[in-house]
Amino acid sequence: MSAGRDYRKMTVPRDRGGFSGTTGLVVGLMLGGLAAFFAYQKGKEVGAAGSAEMQPVKKPASVQAAEDDASGTPPTDTIDYTFYDRLKQQGVDVPSKKDAPPPADVPLDDEPGLYLVQVVSLPKLADADAVRAQLALKGFETKVSTVEVNGTTWHRVVIGPLPQLATANELAERLKALKYSPQVNRVAD
Repeated sequence: MSAGRDYRKMTVPRDRGGFSGTTGLVVGLMLGGLAAFFAYQKGKEVGAAGSAEMQPVKKPASVQAAEDDASGTPPTDTIDYTFYDRLKQQGVDVPSKKDAPPPADVPLDDEPGLYLVQVVSLPKLADADAVRAQLALKGFETKVSTVEVNGTTWHRVVIGPLPQLATANELAERLKALKYSPQVNRVAD
């Protein structure tokens, strides 16, 4: 066997001086509590001195207005609503829903041309394909048309082109019964 060192005997004794973690925590809490107590006492002294100087009590606006009306002096703290006056002066007319004509969902006359029935328009192609598959199971012959509107790609599920408006309207009514919101669009003469 080789002669070597016995490392078990070479342990360094621990230094037992100083504070332990628990002792430090207790001393810190006591010092913090003492500082909080003195700050509280100092606040009470300042509050007592501050209350000696009587500050005027602000009355509620309704009481102040009643007193002003009784004394004949105009109120001093009225709010100026000039924004509403300026808005009226600008003459911005907002049309109400009553004045607007009803939207024309479906053309009423049967003009010659080609018509598409748009069933839905979705941002994801997978969703549009799922709707197309559901409609195929219900007997509708559909296709997906991809368009870009304002930088956003939309996938439209459409039926057609159909040569007659009456046929397109009939399909739209059948789709409404299935809880869709179809649109009939004229695409060509």
